[in-house]
Amino acid sequence: MAWKKEAGTSAHPDLQNKSSSLRDLIGAPPVLQARDAPRYAALEERVYEAFQPKDIIEEIWASDFVALEWEILSLRAVKVHLARSSMRAGLDKILGPHFGWKEREELLNGWVKHDPGARDQVQRHLQALGLDERSIIAQTVVAILRELEIIENQIARAEMRRNMALREFERHREVVAFRLSASCQIEHQGSRPLESEEAP
Repeated sequence: MAWKKEAGTSAHPDLQNKSSSLRDLIGAPPVLQARDAPRYAALEERVYEAFQPKDIIEEIWASDFVALEWEILSLRAVKVHLARSSMRAGLDKILGPHFGWKEREELLNGWVKHDPGARDQVQRHLQALGLDERSIIAQTVVAILRELEIIENQIARAEMRRNMALREFERHREVVAFRLSASCQIEHQGSRPLESEEAP
């Protein structure tokens, strides 16, 4: 089910200025770095535009959806940063059998610091072994596989909770629409004259 922005309505309640706003009730956005606050606010804005919450219950579910989607995006970014910061260990697995400890450490440190000489030497060594930088990535993934699986499980759980919040939102909308339809039918039937009143 999609929720469209209605003409003449705001995208969402004012979360910043009203003293009784949802923002005051749920607290500050769940971001670890202050620089992420604008991105969280942008995501919140887009979700509220799509959901158009009409009561406090829908506002809470929309807020939950935003928080869970942000958690999912953050965990996916954690995977990338973890892999990037672990590539030294991946390269170490390849260089280990071919270099002495001191030479290997100097080469690894230079490669991490993007030293051109170290980068060229690593590239030549990989080519001599019939490998390329994808081999470094593969060894890196193997080295942190357990951590990646933990993060993936956390992402899956957050996705389940996010989808549940969406389903509850949809169900609430359907119940409200049904009750409104039933109420209108009752009012319409109540406004019709009885048969005795219709007779001339």
